Order: sequence, then C-alpha cells, then structure tokens
Amino acid sequence: MLTMRRLHTIILAGLTAAFAMGGAASAATISIKSMTYSPKKLVPHLHLDGPIVQGDVETLKNFYLDFVGCRESCFTPEGNSTAVITLNSPGGSYETGLGLAKFLRENRISAIVENGMRCYSACAFAFLGGTAHSTQDGIGDFIDRTVEPGGILGFHAPYFPDQALTGLIEDFGAGEVFGESREMIATMVENLVDWNVDQHIVSTMVSMGPNETYDLDTPNDYFLVRTSLPPGSRTAYQPDDIEAVRNACIRLLAMHESAEPREVADRLAGLPFTDNISKDEFGNPLSGFKLSDKPLGLGHCSVSGADWRGSGDLDIALYQTEGLTGYSRPMLSMFNREQGWSTAGTGANASRRIFQKESLNHFFLPVDMNLAEIAGTNSPGIDPFEVSPEIAFPDLGADLEIFAEDNGTRISGKGDVFVFTQLANPLAFLTAKGRLTAPGTPFSYESVSEIALVRGGTYSDSGDTFSWIAYKGSDASAIVRIEILKPDGVPPTEEEMALLRRIECDTVFEGVSLSCGN
Repeated sequence: MLTMRRLHTIILAGLTAAFAMGGAASAATISIKSMTYSPKKLVPHLHLDGPIVQGDVETLKNFYLDFVGCRESCFTPEGNSTAVITLNSPGGSYETGLGLAKFLRENRISAIVENGMRCYSACAFAFLGGTAHSTQDGIGDFIDRTVEPGGILGFHAPYFPDQALTGLIEDFGAGEVFGESREMIATMVENLVDWNVDQHIVSTMVSMGPNETYDLDTPNDYFLVRTSLPPGSRTAYQPDDIEAVRNACIRLLAMHESAEPREVADRLAGLPFTDNISKDEFGNPLSGFKLSDKPLGLGHCSVSGADWRGSGDLDIALYQTEGLTGYSRPMLSMFNREQGWSTAGTGANASRRIFQKESLNHFFLPVDMNLAEIAGTNSPGIDPFEVSPEIAFPDLGADLEIFAEDNGTRISGKGDVFVFTQLANPLAFLTAKGRLTAPGTPFSYESVSEIALVRGGTYSDSGDTFSWIAYKGSDASAIVRIEILKPDGVPPTEEEMALLRRIECDTVFEGVSLSCGN
C-alpha cells in the first residue's frame, strides 16, 4: 500500500510537468555570467534559463559555493547582496521553485527579470526569494527583487493536467488527492504572505488556472507584489512633480484603508493641488491634496518642505486635519531617497513593509500604466556592464582558454584560475575605484592611480585567492577579476599564483597597464 509520503512524491512529480507554461522538457541551465553584474551591483552574476526541475537547487548551490567568494563578510550598512541571479524560465517544479526562493533568501541573493526575459509560475515563486542585507541597526534582511520594463513575471497556482488528476484519483481516492493538494495550496499562500506579497493579490494568484497567469505589467502590480523597478531618478520615471505626489498619495491611501490602489484612485483623480495647505509640527510647509474637513480625521495627503519640486528625496504622508495646535500630524508616511533607504508604511521588520534601496519609483507612476511602454526607452534601466562591440577586450598576456563570451563579458582561465573580464563605459572605472571592494576582506596589496588599479587578497569567507583589476581607456573601461577557485581548505599552488601575477603585470587595455614597477 502506498503511503501519504509516496502520494506526496507522485503529486509533486505531476506538478513538475503541470507548473510550467508550455511544459517542462528539460532541466534549467544555471551558469555564471560575470563577477560584477552592474555598476550598482558589484557582485557575481548567476543566471537561470529554462524549465525548473528537481536538482536545480543543488546546482545553484554548487555555482554559488564555487564562484561567490565574499559572502556575509561583504555586507555593509548601505546594504547589498552576495550575488545577483537573473531568471528566464517558463516554470516547472513547484517544490523546486519554493526551494530556490528559500536558497535566495538564506544566502541574500538579489533576483532580477531583465527586459526580454520571461519568468513564470515556479520561476516567479523562486524570484520572490530575492533578498539583500544591511548591517545597519534595525534593517537586516530586506527584499531585493526587480523586474525591468519589458520583462514578464507571471503567477498561477499549481495544477494537475486532467489525465494525471484522473489517474491519481483512481489510485488514491479523491479525498486523499485533494487533501494533499489543499495542503500544497496552503503552503503556497503561507509563503506568499511570508514574502510580503499584498493580501489583495494572494487570492488572485492562487485562483489562476492552467491557461491564465497574473502578470506584473503595471505599477499597481509592482506595488502589490512588493517588487521594484530598476533604480533611477524619480524625475526620469515621472517628471511631473504634482502627478508624482498624487500617485504616491493613492498608494498611501490604499495602505491606510487596507484597500487596493485601484479602489481608491478615483478619490484623488482631478483634485486640485494646493500649496501651503498646512504645516507640520516642525513648521515645514505642507502642499498637497485636501481629502476631508473632518476634525482630527484624515485631512490631506501632502509633501513636506518648500523645495521639493524636481527632487527625488520626498517626504509624503497622509495628515490629520489641523487641531488646536495649528499644525497637522502625519498618519501614514512615505520617505523616498534616491541614494538611501526608501520606505512606506510602518513596521519594525524591513522585510515585512514596503522598503528598498533607492527610489520607490513605481509609487510615482499611474496605477494602471502599461510599463511595456517604457521598455527600451531612455527611462532608467538596469544598466549592466556593456559597451560598443568595437571595443576590444584587454590583452591578458597569458595562454588562457576562453570558456564563454557575451555582451562585453568574457570568462577564461586555466585549471583552477578563472578570469572574468568585463567592458564598460568610462565611468565604470570610477565606480570600481570607489566601490570595487569587499568590506570584510582585507587586501594583501593595493595600488590605485587615475587610470588603473589592483586589489588582491583572500576572501575571509571562502578562503579563495583573488585579484581585482580595473583600467580606464579613452572610450571605455575594463574590469578584470582573477579568482583561484580551489576545494575547501586547499591553498593555491605556486604555478597558480605565478599565473595570477603574470596576468596582473602583462594585461594591457588601450595602452594602459599596471606596469608592475617598470
């Protein structure tokens, strides 16, 4: 007689095939793309492509252990992840998707769906695990998941193909099969809540059938799924100052009333914007939209300060009607910071409220705007390390095998010595000069000039030896990261260290080199 454990295994096997858009024909390909994802995320770039199947968590774990040398020691008060994973998958195994999400959370890996990528079903649940960490008091772990306009993130609940469901009922009986299925749905709901997905959208995700999905394609969807747009200036996304405040007020009003933004949007539509509508307890002028005259009730939604126009750093709140004191008290606030922490709502746990690094740009856009309209335009994007294909890779001066090459990135190496080369715009050198550093990793040596730099040492987490080099050319920059990846506890050989030094000294990019004392 088959046990419930065996039934659970068989049901999961059925969901593996069913929980994919178009079916799961083969396993996902997981790879290392580069050691620095973008100027804002100078961490290794992992990529998952294809259907998600059992075993993918272990594969991702192996890539992470091999290529992510700086882990918890690299966390800073400013907040960062240990790696980035980009996702492009039709879905697949429900259980594996949850396992991937758990792995991302535990290891503080950012999740990104880039323009042109599709991440459905099991992949979408894996995406929800995207996390980063700050050592600043009171922050700790926080959500770090981004969908670039033109990328698609789509959800639906696990389901059984008709033939598989009929067979399971014949073998186990309807009561046992549907009881186990209900338990899986309950686990799905529990995880959605744990990942801070808004309560108003959970039921929609759970109810989606095999031929429909809930796709993130409007700012309202980003709000409900607690997902961010790529970082960038508020004014680049929404240049109209008054409309920016109006749209942010819609979100705050929805949070205040435990409603969905679409349900309250009409209450702010067409309202006139009033300068100096009131003042706060510090005497700062408040300008915004009057909502009511009810004494000590919700009076208006306003932005604080006299010089807020054209700025990305905004303090917006729902305020009470003025009392006898002559000023308005905030009821629910949003603080938007383009170079710091942005937050909306209340709560001590950063992963349980709307909280992210840099600007909450989806707050400032119309609720039902189709974000595909700005895909590939001049609006801010992820800005990965890419340059014109006419720019030649640096000459590394060593006989290395090229393992992969794509969009200005190249992976080469010999034995356990891996070299990750990236081409970027000229400003990338300045970024690398200031930020190409591992806070918890002491450098054994360091040399920095106006046109080149080198920093080398050993990761305190993994024990791997590394050398990070950057060069500034006339029209581009090059970042070269040398990593000696050995089994745990095995030191590099003399030959491997000699190869590392030779690459450091012999690499030339547009006439720029380290010279090594010459």
